[in-house]
Amino acid sequence: MARLECSLFSPGVIDEVGRDDIIELARSMGEPAVSIYLPVGLYGEVTHDKTVLRDLMTQARLELGEDGYEPSRIKELLQLPERLLGDDTFFTQGMRGMAVFCGTGQDRVLKLPVAPEPAYSVAASPWVVPLLSVLEGAGDFGILWLDLNDVRLYRAGRFSMTRLPLAGVDVSIEDVLPEEDRQAHLSARAEGTARTSRVAVFHAKGVGEERAKRHEERFLELLAAELAPHLAQWSAPLVVAGVGELAASLAGRLSHAQVAAVRLEGSPSRADEREVHRRAWEAVEPIMTAGHRAAVARYAALAGTGFTTFELEEVSAAARDGRAESLLVASTRPAWGRRLSGTSQVELHEYAVIGDVDLVGSAVGDALASGAEAYLAAAGEVPFAPVGAILRY
Repeated sequence: MARLECSLFSPGVIDEVGRDDIIELARSMGEPAVSIYLPVGLYGEVTHDKTVLRDLMTQARLELGEDGYEPSRIKELLQLPERLLGDDTFFTQGMRGMAVFCGTGQDRVLKLPVAPEPAYSVAASPWVVPLLSVLEGAGDFGILWLDLNDVRLYRAGRFSMTRLPLAGVDVSIEDVLPEEDRQAHLSARAEGTARTSRVAVFHAKGVGEERAKRHEERFLELLAAELAPHLAQWSAPLVVAGVGELAASLAGRLSHAQVAAVRLEGSPSRADEREVHRRAWEAVEPIMTAGHRAAVARYAALAGTGFTTFELEEVSAAARDGRAESLLVASTRPAWGRRLSGTSQVELHEYAVIGDVDLVGSAVGDALASGAEAYLAAAGEVPFAPVGAILRY
């Protein structure tokens, strides 16, 4: 499991949940496996979060007792969440939620950047489907933060942004100004000029708007050329964020395949990183989530042709055999049951009994392991439940 170099929520503490984590958990077997999900920090009180966790543990403890497990075994199973209850600092690390997995021989806590519904399960394998919400829009994109006095490049994801070095790039217009204009610029900044206009710093010493505009355009031309080697390594989308027309002007000079411009208000040097990231994500989200929308449209187009199915046992078999191209999961609610040995049939139960797994989660793990995609569909987005599959053949 990868650890982010920097997170907008809390530097260095949010664990990045990837498809490999979901595959590993979905294929882990334990008797029993306990899964606990809860939001964190919604009310700003550690006491509240710990109360929610304690309540979920109580429910899991009661279910384990009803299944016939001895109190000593139950205590052993719930050691990890019990330790979390004694650690106030754990709940103040900037996360939005957590998932706790016990009983599979590899107890784990995943700190989540999204807030799940509080819930638990006791089964023969971990309950993984709620983790799909973290994968939505997964992948990297770039943010080029354009301030005439401080250009920055970030590698970003839906929940994070990490600053990258820009060796060999002039990151300030001062680096390319003629000497007399550089002195005027420095003098204006020293006098405390902090106007929002992109040319305000030049006006203070009479450099003139037209002359300032030429210097600005020259800087953007040089910047685009110097950025080219850095951006040549990127196939991911890029968002240029800057004041006024700066972002669009630089974006038009870049040859990057997918580039969008975001217009900021006020001085970018005073902009909040969270706000810049939020605006950048809004700009790039249609690109990052295009696979999800394409899968929904493709399912609708192929319905009735034999290349789709929403029968759980057919979805399960296709995922296991590598025939699933994409899964669309319409509900995070578990589908408790088991595969019947030696057949493609499944046996469903209203409530989990000993030996049951979440058949949807199992199919998700198999599909992801075969290279397929799995998306958590929004309410009303698909006409079936709990899961449908687009088939390769």
